[in-house]
Amino acid sequence: MMITLKKLLNYSTLFLIFILSILSVYNILNLETNLDNSNAIKECGVFINQTLSSFDGEFINKDIYIFPEINNLLCLNKALHIEDNNFIYVGTNSKFINIFVLGILFIYSLFLFFGNKLFYLRFFLTIFLVYLNLNFSFNILTYNIILIFIFCSFSYYDPFKFKRVYFKFLDKKYIWYFIFFSLIVITQFSTHNYETMNWDINSFINGGQDILLNKTLPYENSYENKGPILFLIYALIVFLSNSNLLILKILNDLSLLLLSFLIYKFSKNNTKNNLIPILNTFIFILLMSKDWFHPGFSEIYACIFLILSLNSLTMNNPIKGGVFFGLATLTNFGSIIFSIAFMLYFLFYKKIYWFFKFSAGASIVHLVVLTIYFVNNLLDIYLKSVFIIPVKYRQGNKSLTEMFGELIITAESFYNYTTSIYILIIFLFSTMFATLLKNKIISNENMFAIIGLLIYILAGTAYDHQLIYFLCFLSLVPLTIRNELSLRALIVIVIISTFSIVNYHSSASINNLKKFNELNKNYPVNNIVQELQIYENSKLISFDNTLVYFYSKSERLGYFLHPNLYEEKFILEEFKNLKLVDPLKMIKTYPDYIICSSSKYSLDCKNNNIINTKYKILEDINYNQEFLHYYEKNKDILIYFKTDS
Repeated sequence: MMITLKKLLNYSTLFLIFILSILSVYNILNLETNLDNSNAIKECGVFINQTLSSFDGEFINKDIYIFPEINNLLCLNKALHIEDNNFIYVGTNSKFINIFVLGILFIYSLFLFFGNKLFYLRFFLTIFLVYLNLNFSFNILTYNIILIFIFCSFSYYDPFKFKRVYFKFLDKKYIWYFIFFSLIVITQFSTHNYETMNWDINSFINGGQDILLNKTLPYENSYENKGPILFLIYALIVFLSNSNLLILKILNDLSLLLLSFLIYKFSKNNTKNNLIPILNTFIFILLMSKDWFHPGFSEIYACIFLILSLNSLTMNNPIKGGVFFGLATLTNFGSIIFSIAFMLYFLFYKKIYWFFKFSAGASIVHLVVLTIYFVNNLLDIYLKSVFIIPVKYRQGNKSLTEMFGELIITAESFYNYTTSIYILIIFLFSTMFATLLKNKIISNENMFAIIGLLIYILAGTAYDHQLIYFLCFLSLVPLTIRNELSLRALIVIVIISTFSIVNYHSSASINNLKKFNELNKNYPVNNIVQELQIYENSKLISFDNTLVYFYSKSERLGYFLHPNLYEEKFILEEFKNLKLVDPLKMIKTYPDYIICSSSKYSLDCKNNNIINTKYKILEDINYNQEFLHYYEKNKDILIYFKTDS
């Protein structure tokens, strides 16, 4: 009887995997990508994937009855109808799905009883396939049920009893490097069909290019309120990319890969558990998979230097640690706040004498850069850019209460992104404070995570990318876990999160990889530059879509790299005193082109007298607006040319 039951369970699990696999293949092969014509979509006839790049509207869950209408099973995770091409109503039934999942878990609990070595492989494959086919119906209860089951199964049947096999595999760092690389490709390549991800990154690109073209130092010919090291990094990236934006995006992705490797190495140096470095790296990559944390932000590069600094301290080299910290502060000025964390580190570990060595290392970096600017007679510009403006100027005006409210909104965005990542952040955050309460002393990793969160709150702008510091060091929290059950629970959450994120991004990433040679050709600003033949001899001012400078390599007439800075009165006045900035004089130079947008940033072009009298707008520009800007789907390009040209 026992043998018969074992065989029955064995066949039933295989049959379940087979059916779900067939459904997945069928859905992928029949994936509908053209959603422009609502008449073409028959009720329950189209498989909908959340990563469809061709649809920019909103998915709305619509509950459908399963009992007694059994036929409605065919409508689960399918498009019911489209409303004005902006909303797709998708068939869902969370109650049925939860009952279905419980049934699967019951089968696997019996299967578990026999101690089959392939239990976990089959189980995770089944759950992944269920999610792939029915993801719209999954809710927080579903995830909790699965997590509890896995947690209990780990306690009953521990796969780590095969320690020699697992530990050998865990120690194969190059295999894991390849896995990390693959995961970054999947999570980051999904948005590379969009020309602009963020305004800031475009400004950094232009700053780097300016250094190359004009053979100048950062701030000499242009300004953005980031550190000089960042623009030197971008000068190298622009050079290596040969002014190809897609290649440049990939090089930025490699910065995320480098930071992942450094997190792995740092974790490896601070624990004897081979599993934790892998977990930490997975966590970091998963947290960075959300679109607002796209590689290229100054915080990513600053974190590279901060992790290098911490690792140098681990290796008993405080001078080297100070040098890397100095580089971090000259990449993103906000990282100076981490000096508090380093001071506490020296205090807690009773290495006060290291403070002087550390400070010497950081000072060397600043003195070298200061000397370079002094020799080139640019000391005034440097001091204003690096010291005076960052000290006097607080970027945002939101109160602490408002910032905590923004944190709640950000947490909700993670929940909407994918529930498993939301659970992961809650788990790590709870672990961080549980460790603090238990030990009565703050650990090094937790200390840096708290400081990272403090940077976001004090900035007062609620820009999500300012959370990168916090998320980077939050990924190191597992180093503080001493409880085996907590570690097992974390393993479960990370595995489910990985499946969820891969499913979320894979379709769009694969599609972009297939169309790799077409992506750069489809970038709208690039096409306009080629169409209008805007080259090096052209003079232009861009108050929006500033990538026009990057493509054309034309003379940029404005001092500020980011057009928004013209609205920052404090910064504007500081540079007016140096006679570097005057927006009215810029326009009165009468450039060949003025680039604007209907969304107002630094200048209302449509109501500017000079522009209206001396310029005409190009009405017949051909470009694909769909891929212009990731966040602002309705952004446009307004190009004004001189009437006498």
